[in-house]
Amino acid sequence: MDSDLPGREQGLLVAGLDRWVAAGLMTDDQARRIADWERDQDHAPAPAAPAAPAPIMSLAAEALAYVGGAVVIAAIAIVASGYWDRFGFGARVAIPAVATVLLLIAGIAVPRTWAAVGVRMRAALWLTASAALFPMLAVITDQAHLSGETSMLFVSAPLFVATAVLWLIHRTAPQQIAAFVALELLGVAATNIIIGRFDALAGASLALIAIAWGACARGGLLPGGGRWAPPAHEGPAAAALKHQRGQRRWGLGLGTAGAALGGIVLAGGWDTSWMGVIPIVVIVAAGVAIGDVPVLIVAAIGTVIVLPMVAERYTQSTLATAIVLLIVGATMVALAILVARRHTRRHTRSADTDTAIYSR
Repeated sequence: MDSDLPGREQGLLVAGLDRWVAAGLMTDDQARRIADWERDQDHAPAPAAPAAPAPIMSLAAEALAYVGGAVVIAAIAIVASGYWDRFGFGARVAIPAVATVLLLIAGIAVPRTWAAVGVRMRAALWLTASAALFPMLAVITDQAHLSGETSMLFVSAPLFVATAVLWLIHRTAPQQIAAFVALELLGVAATNIIIGRFDALAGASLALIAIAWGACARGGLLPGGGRWAPPAHEGPAAAALKHQRGQRRWGLGLGTAGAALGGIVLAGGWDTSWMGVIPIVVIVAAGVAIGDVPVLIVAAIGTVIVLPMVAERYTQSTLATAIVLLIVGATMVALAILVARRHTRRHTRSADTDTAIYSR
């Protein structure tokens, strides 16, 4: 190992502390105390990490939790498909209700000392509990003999409340997915009630909710995104930061996919076909603005699906559809080159900064 490594590390530390003081993140006294502590070789021993399960045992427990949750959902599906008519209302409610409660209790019982393994197990069990809650709510609304639009509202509203509470308690990607899906269903149900029928205009609610969700995820405003509620993670700060970025990525991905889906639904309607282009334009613009390649990939897929539908609707010509796709495709290639060049400049500036710091 190079003998100058400690000196280089000291230089990096001083440079970092100077930047943080200049940015107002800490005071001169705090920076001096950190530098003195790092120079002192007689640090107090670090606290012992919480006991974690043996690798083989943790893998077995995690696999059993995933498989067990899937088996519970499969059992409910088998009963519903083959024996549902033979049961009374009480049994129909009790079967998914018991499954939901058992899965919730199982998630609570996962030891917190299992760190990342426990976080994943609890997330999977509570995601399965949310799935089991859906048929229970559907049975209750069916017994009330509500209309299609109203029954969907009375299923999706409590489902969203339940999934949102679980997400606030356990801020992980599976809980975010469940809450997002429930909110989209709630938006569609509310739109259908306002219109008075099932209509392609419900795609507008899908797109609006998804775009708002993605924007909040990008800004770190969703639970687990870092602004007001840290992610559910037990471990070092660096790992927690990585998990926080993952939560933002999941939120942005859900928002992008939901907006594209909303555009497809709108494009499928006779009177709303032209509106299907709007969500696609929004996610393309967002992808270019933030330089996000996965967002642009989803936008490209949505474009390939929506544009032929819209062009065929208004031109009634295969040739016109092909010309529209050619123009849009060429534009997206140009945008891809623009994003790639922006990423290259950004990485070059970052590399130059690192070189300057290491050369001090």
